[in-house]
Amino acid sequence: MSRQRAPAESATDAGRNPPFSAWTVSLLQAGRILPVGCSVEDLVDRALDTVLAAERRFGTAPSIIRNLRAEFCDAFAQGLVTLGTPVLTNASRGPDRALGSCVAVPVRWDRPLADSLPLIESYYLTNMGSGFNLDAAPDPVAALVALNDHAERVSRAGLCERYIGNMANVGVAQPRVREFVRAKVDRRDLTHFNISVAVSDEFLRQLSVDRAGGGRNGAGRVAADLWKEIVNAAWSCGDPGLLFLDRFNRDNPTPSLGEFQTTAPCAEVGLAPGESCVFGYLNLGRLTTEGRIDFECMAALTRCLVRVLDDALEVSLDRYPDNSSRTIMGAKRKIGVAVCGLADLLATLGVPYGSAGAVETTRDVRGWSNYASKLASRELGRDRGSFPALPLSRYVQEASFLCARFGNCCARMV
Repeated sequence: MSRQRAPAESATDAGRNPPFSAWTVSLLQAGRILPVGCSVEDLVDRALDTVLAAERRFGTAPSIIRNLRAEFCDAFAQGLVTLGTPVLTNASRGPDRALGSCVAVPVRWDRPLADSLPLIESYYLTNMGSGFNLDAAPDPVAALVALNDHAERVSRAGLCERYIGNMANVGVAQPRVREFVRAKVDRRDLTHFNISVAVSDEFLRQLSVDRAGGGRNGAGRVAADLWKEIVNAAWSCGDPGLLFLDRFNRDNPTPSLGEFQTTAPCAEVGLAPGESCVFGYLNLGRLTTEGRIDFECMAALTRCLVRVLDDALEVSLDRYPDNSSRTIMGAKRKIGVAVCGLADLLATLGVPYGSAGAVETTRDVRGWSNYASKLASRELGRDRGSFPALPLSRYVQEASFLCARFGNCCARMV
């Protein structure tokens, strides 16, 4: 890693100037992420104690574990990487807490919702944000209200360190989609949920037909009317957002284990029923050298982060509250290498935020970090064995799958 200093034994030793201000520390304390009397560096050390215990399961040599810990702590102290809040919050606070950031709760809509509330609560108690696909609910708005009321009751009980945040979505073909679109316009108390409408490729095609003048009395007109209602509701209260689940599923590497049906609360990742995701973040705002993106450093950080996140996933497998999560996460071993600091990066490079150059730069950094994550995953596969679902995945079944997603972007930078 081009920015790395001499190896350190802990986050405290790794840097004398913590990357968090006093205001940020107070915010972390108020959010019950950082215990009172505990420094950010101590929090990271405790988290790594829990996470890197997985390395011993894989028989990793102690010297390699020490080097990995030092590498991560050094990057953290420089503000280059961080872990998702649930990893920091849950690690070392009990043996029953998974370290995932989000989950698609596997609700059975052919049964009364009350039957699923204990399961939903068990995920809340692990501090996970949750996604709910309400397509199969007899009344999506009634289900949304009931779910929000339940989240509020759990929140008021003070059992969760994190605020309970959820996503609820329906598709444009849901018979009561219009009522759902207006749900947060009509009720401003649904504070535990973001809501989204999944717009299909066919819906967008119909919308295009109407705009071209060919859908005055057909499906295009229906699509146009619904589109106006979505836009008006979003203008009024910020919801609903849009989900492009068809596009999500075109990039789904393991469709045999389930299609993506919903997302995390902020829609950063598609989720199949029971699926979770363990997140870490690269700080793009600090990844420049002499006015240029330091792609070498980004690749090294990604490699380190992938390994730490895979360790966090390994620790979580026997902590998920439902077997559906243990099964799918054990088979897919899904992690998320996310980014922050994009606006800072663009400002440093002198690229206007809304410009074509900003779009190209964003594609470059995300394509490169994704590609680097696949190289790191290949290394883990050699050391630990391939993820169990690999033989059925599109990585194996479709030779062009990776190149189609990342080849053009990476070819520009290699």
